[in-house]
Amino acid sequence: RPAGAGLPTARLRVHKRSRRLLFGLLKLECGLTAWLLHRRQDLPAASGIDEDSVAAGEPAALVLSALLETFGDSTSRSTGEDRQLLTGLLSAAQACPPVADKFADDLRARLAALPAEVEDASMLSVADAAGAAAADPDNEVVAKLDAADGLDATREVWAASRDTAGVRALRRYCQLEAASSRSAASIARVRREFERLAGRLGPGSVAFWAAYLEFEDSWGDSALVGELDWRARKFLKPELLNAYNVARLCPHMTS
Repeated sequence: RPAGAGLPTARLRVHKRSRRLLFGLLKLECGLTAWLLHRRQDLPAASGIDEDSVAAGEPAALVLSALLETFGDSTSRSTGEDRQLLTGLLSAAQACPPVADKFADDLRARLAALPAEVEDASMLSVADAAGAAAADPDNEVVAKLDAADGLDATREVWAASRDTAGVRALRRYCQLEAASSRSAASIARVRREFERLAGRLGPGSVAFWAAYLEFEDSWGDSALVGELDWRARKFLKPELLNAYNVARLCPHMTS
C-alpha cells in the first residue's frame, strides 16, 4: 500500500462515522484497486496482502458501505451536502470497475431520490445568498470576456470589471488569460488578480478558494496548494468551513 495508508484507518478507530475520513479511505482503496488491476501481471504476490480481494474491490466496497450508513445519522445535514457526497462517491466508484458494478446503480438511485435541489446558502457568500434568486450579475461580464477578440481585449474587459466582478467572472478571466498565453507572466498576472480580490471575496466565498486552488493546481504552482488550503481555512467565516471541507473532497461540485 502507499506510504501512510494506515493513517485514515487509525483515525477511524476514534471517528468511526466520519464522512471525511471514510471518503478519504474510499479514494485510497479505489485507487489501490485500480492500480492493482492495471499492474496485476507485473506484481509479485505481496506478503500479508490478499491481492485477489483488493483487486476485487472488497476493501473499497466495505468503506463505501460504511459511508452510505452515515446517511441515517442525522436529519440536520442539507440536501446539498448529501448530493455532493453521493456525486463524489459515484465518481470514486466509477474509477474502480469492481466497486462500480456493486454500487453505481444504488448511488444513482439515491441521487435521484433526493428532493429537488435548492441552493444551499452555506455555500454562498452573504451577498450571493441575498441575491441567489436574481440574475447572476457576472453573466454580462462573462459574456463580454467570451466575446473579446484576443488577449489584450480580454484584459481590457477584465480591468473595467474587476472591482465589482464575482467569482464566476474571475474564474473565466483566469481561464482565458492562462490558456491564451501559458507564459510565466500570465500566470503571475492571474495570481495577482486572485490576491487583489482575496480581501473582498475570500472571507465569504467557498467558490473563490476553490477557483484559486484549481488555478494553482492546473496552471500555476501545485506546490502552493497546501499553503492556499491553510489560508482558505483562516480567511473563511467559521460557518463556511464545513462547506469548504465538502468542496475539497468533491472539487468538481464547486463552480
